[in-house]
Amino acid sequence: MPKFRRVPLAVRDYLVAPDQTIEAVHFVESGWVSMVATLEDGTQAEVGLVGHEGMVGLPLILGVNSGYEEAFVQAPGTALQMEAHAFQRILEELPILQTRLYRYSEAMHK
Repeated sequence: MPKFRRVPLAVRDYLVAPDQTIEAVHFVESGWVSMVATLEDGTQAEVGLVGHEGMVGLPLILGVNSGYEEAFVQAPGTALQMEAHAFQRILEELPILQTRLYRYSEAMHK
């Protein structure tokens, strides 16, 4: 897909910050990304792990431009990156993609 670009993932790269606008989605090809939530008392908990089966930027499939989690690289690799606005347009054009990503989101939150 021409709107994707392959980007390197280096350890400790931040892909999403909590309560910040999600600028791009990342479909991980190799390596893995930790999804971490910070609680009110400042403690942190890993709430998800994204590898080659998944994506970072899930709130965008629901039309939400930010999330409560931070996403950072734990093992180096590569990802296919797409700018958030382009991704949201593609979801409108390809409802089957949105449906599949809803299913992925449900699986991530079980």
